Amino acid sequence: MATSHSMTNNLPQLTHPDGSPIRALMVDDEPSLSELMSMGLRMAGWSVAVAGDGPEAVKLAGGRAPDTSHRAVVVILVT
Repeated sequence: MATSHSMTNNLPQLTHPDGSPIRALMVDDEPSLSELMSMGLRMAGWSVAVAGDGPEAVKLAGGRAPDTSHRAVVVILVT
Protein backbone atom coordinates (compact mmCIF):
# COMPACT_ATOMS: atom_id res chain seq x y z
CA MET A 1 0.00 0.00 0.00
CA ALA A 2 1.34 3.43 -0.94
CA THR A 3 1.79 6.01 1.78
CA SER A 4 0.30 9.48 1.47
CA HIS A 5 3.83 10.87 1.11
CA SER A 6 4.68 8.60 -1.81
CA MET A 7 1.36 9.41 -3.47
CA THR A 8 1.95 13.16 -3.26
CA ASN A 9 5.44 12.86 -4.73
CA ASN A 10 3.75 12.06 -8.05
CA LEU A 11 1.40 15.06 -7.95
CA PRO A 12 2.30 18.27 -9.74
CA GLN A 13 2.66 21.18 -7.31
CA LEU A 14 -0.04 23.67 -8.24
CA THR A 15 1.41 27.17 -8.29
CA HIS A 16 0.94 30.42 -10.13
CA PRO A 17 3.36 31.19 -12.97
CA ASP A 18 5.48 33.28 -10.57
CA GLY A 19 5.85 30.25 -8.26
CA SER A 20 3.56 31.52 -5.50
CA PRO A 21 1.10 29.00 -4.06
CA ILE A 22 -2.54 28.99 -5.06
CA ARG A 23 -4.65 30.28 -2.17
CA ALA A 24 -7.93 28.80 -1.00
CA LEU A 25 -10.41 29.63 1.73
CA MET A 26 -12.16 26.47 2.94
CA VAL A 27 -15.48 27.15 4.69
CA ASP A 28 -17.49 24.40 6.32
CA ASP A 29 -19.24 23.93 9.64
CA GLU A 30 -18.08 20.31 9.79
CA PRO A 31 -14.49 20.36 11.14
CA SER A 32 -13.60 16.87 9.93
CA LEU A 33 -14.64 17.71 6.36
CA SER A 34 -12.76 21.01 6.45
CA GLU A 35 -9.64 19.27 7.69
CA LEU A 36 -9.85 16.53 5.07
CA MET A 37 -10.37 18.93 2.18
CA SER A 38 -7.75 21.43 3.34
CA MET A 39 -5.23 18.64 3.92
CA GLY A 40 -5.69 17.46 0.33
CA LEU A 41 -5.22 20.97 -1.02
CA ARG A 42 -2.11 21.55 1.13
CA MET A 43 -0.61 18.29 -0.09
CA ALA A 44 -0.98 19.65 -3.62
CA GLY A 45 0.85 22.85 -2.70
CA TRP A 46 -2.07 25.18 -2.02
CA SER A 47 -2.05 27.76 0.77
CA VAL A 48 -5.29 27.12 2.70
CA ALA A 49 -7.14 29.13 5.33
CA VAL A 50 -10.05 27.42 7.10
CA ALA A 51 -13.22 28.99 8.49
CA GLY A 52 -16.01 27.24 10.37
CA ASP A 53 -18.82 29.54 9.27
CA GLY A 54 -19.71 32.49 7.05
CA PRO A 55 -18.83 35.30 9.47
CA GLU A 56 -15.40 33.75 10.15
CA ALA A 57 -14.84 33.35 6.40
CA VAL A 58 -15.65 37.04 5.79
CA LYS A 59 -13.24 37.99 8.56
CA LEU A 60 -10.45 35.82 7.11
CA ALA A 61 -11.08 36.97 3.55
CA GLY A 62 -11.13 40.61 4.67
CA GLY A 63 -7.57 40.29 5.92
CA ARG A 64 -6.23 39.04 2.59
CA ALA A 65 -5.80 41.21 -0.43
CA PRO A 66 -7.56 39.81 -3.49
CA ASP A 67 -5.25 38.16 -5.96
CA THR A 68 -6.13 40.09 -9.10
CA SER A 69 -3.13 38.92 -11.10
CA HIS A 70 -4.39 35.33 -11.31
CA ARG A 71 -7.64 33.60 -12.10
CA ALA A 72 -9.96 32.66 -9.25
CA VAL A 73 -11.59 29.31 -8.77
CA VAL A 74 -14.68 29.13 -6.62
CA VAL A 75 -16.24 25.84 -5.59
CA ILE A 76 -19.46 25.88 -3.61
CA LEU A 77 -20.81 22.66 -2.14
CA VAL A 78 -24.13 22.79 -0.34
CA THR A 79 -25.25 19.65 1.42
